[in-house]
Amino acid sequence: MFRNKLAKIWLAISVLACAAVVSTPSYALPSFARQTNKACTACHFQNFPMLTDYGRAFKASGFTEVYAPENVRRNTDGAELSLPLVLNASFFGTMRYDRNSGNTVDSSGSQTNSDFGEWTVPEEASLFISGRVAQYVGFHSEIGLRPNTALAALKLPFSFPINDSMRVLVVPFAADGHGPSYGFETLNTGASDIHSTFEHEHQAATYSYLGIGDAGATGVTAVLWDPRFFVSFTKWAPTSGPPGIGSNYAPGSGIQTGKGPTANYFRGVYFVPIRGWDAAVGIQYFSGSAAVPYDSTSGCCFSGAYQHTRAWIIDAQVQGALFNHQLGVYFTHGSAPASPSNADPVSGNGENLFNFQDRAAGIGVHAKTATALAASYSLIPYKLNLTAAILIANNGSDRSITGISASDNAFTLGLVYLFAQNLKIFFEGTKLQNPGAFDLITTTNGQIATGIKQQLTFKLMYDL
Repeated sequence: MFRNKLAKIWLAISVLACAAVVSTPSYALPSFARQTNKACTACHFQNFPMLTDYGRAFKASGFTEVYAPENVRRNTDGAELSLPLVLNASFFGTMRYDRNSGNTVDSSGSQTNSDFGEWTVPEEASLFISGRVAQYVGFHSEIGLRPNTALAALKLPFSFPINDSMRVLVVPFAADGHGPSYGFETLNTGASDIHSTFEHEHQAATYSYLGIGDAGATGVTAVLWDPRFFVSFTKWAPTSGPPGIGSNYAPGSGIQTGKGPTANYFRGVYFVPIRGWDAAVGIQYFSGSAAVPYDSTSGCCFSGAYQHTRAWIIDAQVQGALFNHQLGVYFTHGSAPASPSNADPVSGNGENLFNFQDRAAGIGVHAKTATALAASYSLIPYKLNLTAAILIANNGSDRSITGISASDNAFTLGLVYLFAQNLKIFFEGTKLQNPGAFDLITTTNGQIATGIKQQLTFKLMYDL
C-alpha cells in the first residue's frame, strides 16, 4: 500500500516537471531582493535559501547594501543618519503534508500500529523585517505569527571594512532554534540548518543530526571575513522552554539565561580556488559549558546546573555546473562525545547538550556520530532540482540495554520545483534503516510517533 501511494505521488511530481518545461522564469523580489533590486537567483544557488558567492558577500556586509544611494535618507545637520527610505519586509509561510509509515501512540497510550498522515496549514507563518540600520549596521528579524511564537529570531550585524575585500563583523543574536551558527554562516552544507535544501535535515546533515540545529541560542559572534576564507568565534548560551525568542523570553524582561553566554563555538572556512566551481572546506568546533536553561515565564530561577556543549564537525561543498545544469555536492562528518558517567539526566547538570545520557536506559552511553553526503542537481536550471542524501550515523546508545540497534542510517530522495523564485514546491521521502530513528517524536496533532520506517513530505513554501 505504501509503495502504491509513493508511486502516485511521484506521478504528481512528474506532472509538475512537465509544467516546469513550459513555464517562464519569474523575478519576484521579496525581502532582501527589494533592498538590492536583484533577482532571488543573485543571492541563492539553485533555490532559496542556498547561497551563492554574492549571497555570502551580502551577508558579510551586514545586510547593508542598497541598489541606489538615492534610496538612503541622509540628514544634513551633521548627525549620523542613513536610513533606507523603505523598510524591507516579507511574509514567509509554509503548508505541509506528511505521510509516515510506522506506529503511533494515541491519547490513551495504546499503540495504533498503522501508517498516519498529517496536514499542517500553516506549518510556518512569519513576518521578516530586515535591512539597513546605518552605513555599517544591518538587522534581520523574524516575528512568528502563529500563536505563542513571539519574536522568533533577531540579529544585529555590525560590519566594518578593513580593506577592499576584508571585513570584521560583530553580530549579537538570539533565536528559538538554529544553534550558535545562527550568528554567522554562509556554506550550504547544513552547517546552519537555515542554508539547506532538505526538509528532512536530520537525515541530510551532521549539524542537524547531532541536534545542534534544534537548540535555541543567544550570544555574540565575532567574524573575520574575506572572499577567500572566514573565521568566527561565538560566545553563546543555549535556551529552551516555551515558544518565543531564545525560548526563555519573559515579557518585559527579554531573554533570561541564568548566566551570561559561556559556551564556545569556533568556525573556520576556506574557499578552495577551483575554476568554474564554488568549493569550500570547513570545521565547526563546540566546547565549554553553559547554564542549564530554565523557564523564565514560570517564575523559576536558575538552579545552578551547567551542561557541556561539546561536538565537532568537518564539512565541504562543491557547487557549479555540469553539462549546463547546476550541481551541488555537500559532505559533513562529526561527533558529539558521550556525557560523563556522573552527569544528571534530570537536572541536566554535567550532561553534553548534544548527546544527553541516561545510562540506566542505555541512552547516550557512547559518542554520537554521523557522516552525511548530499547532492542537488538541476534537471531544469532554476526550475526543477533533484536532491539526494545518505546518512551513516550512530546514536550512541547501548543495544544490550535498549534492545534496538544504535544505527540511524537513512536515505533521502526528493524533487524541488520552483514555481517562481520565491515560491517552491517540494516532495521528499526518507527511508530509515532503523525504525527507532524517529522514536518518541510528537507530531503536529499531538500524537507520539514510534517505529517510523519511512517519511514522505509534500510542502509548499512561499515568501512575498
